[in-house]
Amino acid sequence: MPKPPYENRIEGWWFKDEEIRSANKVGKMLTLDLDIGKACDLHCSFCFASTHSKDNKDYINKNTIRIKQILKEAAELGCKSIKIVGAGEPLLFPNLIEILEYCKKLKIIPIIFTGGHVFGDDNRAKNVFKKYGINSAKELVDKLYRLDCCFIVKFMSLNPKLHAKLVGANFDYIKYRDQGLLNLIERGFNYTKPTRLGVDCLLLKDNYREAVSLFSFFNQFNIFCVLNTSMDCGKTEYKLANPQVISKDKALKVSIDLYRYCLKNKIPFDKRISPYFCSPVCSQLNHGLFIGDDNIVKACPGGPDIAQYSKGKLKEIWKNNPFRKKYNEILGHECISRVGRTYHEDFEYRVRKAIKFIK
Repeated sequence: MPKPPYENRIEGWWFKDEEIRSANKVGKMLTLDLDIGKACDLHCSFCFASTHSKDNKDYINKNTIRIKQILKEAAELGCKSIKIVGAGEPLLFPNLIEILEYCKKLKIIPIIFTGGHVFGDDNRAKNVFKKYGINSAKELVDKLYRLDCCFIVKFMSLNPKLHAKLVGANFDYIKYRDQGLLNLIERGFNYTKPTRLGVDCLLLKDNYREAVSLFSFFNQFNIFCVLNTSMDCGKTEYKLANPQVISKDKALKVSIDLYRYCLKNKIPFDKRISPYFCSPVCSQLNHGLFIGDDNIVKACPGGPDIAQYSKGKLKEIWKNNPFRKKYNEILGHECISRVGRTYHEDFEYRVRKAIKFIK
């Protein structure tokens, strides 16, 4: 592993300010969020997607063609990375490797959000990807390592029973997820700087007190830790008053605790405060898009609809994206969905003041 301290970031998600400015000047799109597949074998109460369904053969083939066409158009716009965020469990989509091979051909870095259990389950890995000659979980991990993938694995709590409760699995999910993480670590996904391995820790009422413990545990192993208190889409939208979602005041306190921990331990972080606590600040509105499984295009998963994708239309959609035009010169946190809803309107100011970045 590289020497610490480890900045809390992952390869491909963020870009330097200079790179964003250069892209904006020539109208490039640097990143794209995508749904790939709908099938999932977990039942998370905080799920990003509202429904899951089985991926039949016709859907799988048509969706593979659709995704590759989107990637081709994105690459023509200068896209450098994609985040596969749903709608189901990406590692259950049988043609995922074909899509990732196409990403490598296009020199696009894939960052994949996953439950992680397929990486630790030989039977699942073989059943889903046998047509690629995959016979074990470790063979799958090795294949995806060579395809330059990055992964963010669901990890809600250091208490296995609590995590199992939150994801609602009807099989020994924790066993396979933990083995999957070990397989990813053994293959070296956290041996680069920035890392290629992360964990997703959505902070809810049952687990938010673990925030600093989760961060400190994973940071020591150069594993990126996604920490935020609510999604602005799916079942934990703040406006839905989901009883699992913590209050704005608690969100503020946990954020301050995390930033103070970074200061005390000399862990570098973006001085612009992000709702992805202790991570670089999101600027996606001026250099990225999200395309859902239904072809609805948004500026980001939590934003309003801006267009309907169809073959050959991505360039036009990007050109006419109202948020890219509005936020073209803004680098830093300017979130269209979080401010004033999930967090206090002056959230960043309060955090900066509490950690003595301002007087």
